[in-house]
Amino acid sequence: MSGATGDEHLAHYDAVMLHAPSVYDFRKKPIFYGPVSDVIPSSPVFEMYPIGFMTISAHLQRAGFRTRIVNIANLMLSDPKFDAEKRIAGLDADVYFIDLHWMPHAHGALELAKLVKKHHPDARTELGGFTSSYFWKELIERPEVDLVMRGDATEEPTVRMMEALSEGKDLSSVPNLVWKDAGGAVHDNGLTYVPDDLDSVIFDYGVMIKGVMRTMDIAGSLPWRTWAQVPLTSVFTVRGCSVGCAECGGSRYANQKVCGRHHPAFRSPEKLAEDMAGISDYLKAPIFIVGDIRQAGPDYRSRFLKAVREEDIDNHVVIELFGGAGRDHFSEIDRSFPGGWSIEFSPDSYDEAVRLGMGKGYTNAAIDSTIPAAFASGCSRLDLFFMTGLPHQTRESAIGTAEAAEHLWGLVGKDDGLFIYDSPFAPFVDPGSRASRSRRNGDTGSARGRWRTTGSCWTAPRGSLCSLTRRTA
Repeated sequence: MSGATGDEHLAHYDAVMLHAPSVYDFRKKPIFYGPVSDVIPSSPVFEMYPIGFMTISAHLQRAGFRTRIVNIANLMLSDPKFDAEKRIAGLDADVYFIDLHWMPHAHGALELAKLVKKHHPDARTELGGFTSSYFWKELIERPEVDLVMRGDATEEPTVRMMEALSEGKDLSSVPNLVWKDAGGAVHDNGLTYVPDDLDSVIFDYGVMIKGVMRTMDIAGSLPWRTWAQVPLTSVFTVRGCSVGCAECGGSRYANQKVCGRHHPAFRSPEKLAEDMAGISDYLKAPIFIVGDIRQAGPDYRSRFLKAVREEDIDNHVVIELFGGAGRDHFSEIDRSFPGGWSIEFSPDSYDEAVRLGMGKGYTNAAIDSTIPAAFASGCSRLDLFFMTGLPHQTRESAIGTAEAAEHLWGLVGKDDGLFIYDSPFAPFVDPGSRASRSRRNGDTGSARGRWRTTGSCWTAPRGSLCSLTRRTA
């Protein structure tokens, strides 16, 4: 059941969503990927497709369009004999959506687009995601790319695009779309669809489950290779962010620059609780709540936790922290999630000067008090993330992470699940982040004066631990 039944040779789809590996020919070439997947569920092949595939599919299906998700990366990874080109040639669709959301997919996404145009010259290829939104001018000039959808909330614009295509209408009225006409001329409709909230977005894991049942293509539908063994689901409190972390492509600065979003768009607390209840109906997998539930203020947090208790959700829940928290917060969390809960917390560095330079203003004392308070309140696991290779970080500062880890482990019991990670800030820098401004503007935001550009690369000051070359393309 890991392969398709062959229905792609028979069934026509209005839209097929293809997820590419980071490097298309990874099975043929010896490749040193670098530490691109050390702290995410997927492998260096980046077989994890973005959740936008599911939300866009749900919106298209509600509008009457037939869609399918095909995780080419996972199929290639799961079966050494899988022929990706043959599978693409056997598909039949009007439009092929290819995500270029994360920077590591730059090679794989464009290679899939080339295969689509080779075997389906009359079909259209569309690229979308954060990286596509940043590099839209470069992408639309490529012969294998027909459409680029910009922005972080593209469900409704995508429906309008598909309606226009199915009715043979002009695409000039579709917001956020960059497109080529029959003569090859490029048109930019502008980034004008930026909704103020997320309540209209459909979050439905049933799209994936029903897709598996319909096609019997398990490997082609799963979010990543090991998902069936260790499933993890997600709900989103927000698109955009109120925090300005220098290295983050989802920061306040990056969202304004790349997605035209000047303030966060939140999912209402009650809708968020409904999303979690919907997942619980399908799966008893852990639910990761993306975004700190305190980001929209104390009223949002209180309403959400009240709604969750009313839904009586017994899945394990993972929460995020964007700063320190105390026992009052954690006690409410523990009361709301009877299936247990854990925490993701990313201070980046235990050096306060480095952390402040990255845009995170809380102190080491806040970290020190947060961790034991969490375990004392019922937290089963806390993942703490540091990075090496940050602006302002000296060799001594980076090595101090090990000393900090020893100190932090000393604050909790030996059976408490405190996991500390130290991942390199390499080899990709998030497009649109303040750190990436050196790529085009010769300026690095909070790291101004500490980084210098060298052609298409940027390097750290001589003598620092992070003096590794970083490429953004």
